[in-house]
Amino acid sequence: MKKLHLTLLICLLAGCLLFAGCGQSDENMDKLAEKLSPNRYPTLTGNSVIQQSQQAAPEDALLYIVNNPTEDEMAEIISYQLLKFDKDAPYTLLAPRRQGSVLKLYQIELNEETGQYERTGAVWEAEKSDKGLIVAAQIERGAADAPTYELYIEHNAHFGSYFFELPAPDEEGNPTELPQFDFIGRQGVKPDFTGAD
Repeated sequence: MKKLHLTLLICLLAGCLLFAGCGQSDENMDKLAEKLSPNRYPTLTGNSVIQQSQQAAPEDALLYIVNNPTEDEMAEIISYQLLKFDKDAPYTLLAPRRQGSVLKLYQIELNEETGQYERTGAVWEAEKSDKGLIVAAQIERGAADAPTYELYIEHNAHFGSYFFELPAPDEEGNPTELPQFDFIGRQGVKPDFTGAD
């Protein structure tokens, strides 16, 4: 029976490669790979905040973000990697949608001449994320439009960024809460992408 399953899987993958040569998009290949080998996260229940963020995510999500998880929500996660840049900051959970994603955290500062925020150096990175990687980050957020850090992610051809800043105040000037779930979607394609992993 195992041989039959293995043979069917090989035939399915061979068919996918054949179709890929006939113009099938990277997005369709990504969806197929996700069905064959979905990323699973180390949680006690199948309805943790990580799974909830997966269910709420748009189709182009590269990374799931959970802002300010409660102690009970943190207790549902069996293991995570801790990033502690500000011990007083609440946790932000970061979970790449696909294993093998590249993650980099950059400190950024305002360039007075250009008026743009620029990377001053990488402070953490994961060259190829492991299956089920969850990062629990304690990172100071800057004011709206004044981020402190940039989280960059890429997987295969696609990349995206997330900036650690507070949301803009509402029309009356009152503070706005961070959403419980946020995402990094596909924001661009790497110009040097050759199609190989």
